[in-house]
Amino acid sequence: MRTVQEYKNVISKLPHSDSRVPYTYHHYFIRMNSEMHNAKSRSDVAHLKVFTDEELYATALVEIITECGGLAVVDALNQQDLYIARDAVKVCDAALKVLDEINPKDPW
Repeated sequence: MRTVQEYKNVISKLPHSDSRVPYTYHHYFIRMNSEMHNAKSRSDVAHLKVFTDEELYATALVEIITECGGLAVVDALNQQDLYIARDAVKVCDAALKVLDEINPKDPW
């Protein structure tokens, strides 16, 4: 388990919009990575479940890394940052699984 501050430190090294951390990046991540919720609006995603701060910042970090692309990540992050990012991916995978279990897709 990582701290929110660790995620924030890694995020600060990457190109991003501060005003979008963590909520907008989190909502984009959910919409792009959950087959059950990809058609929902950002507002709908915000109301799906209560996410922990760790989940919010972990998903924001993974979304920012995705948007930046490989070269920007390699240039900006050190080995410890990459370990933190790897752990963020694990948090995201677990959060998506729980999200899809407790918030199934609307049948229509």
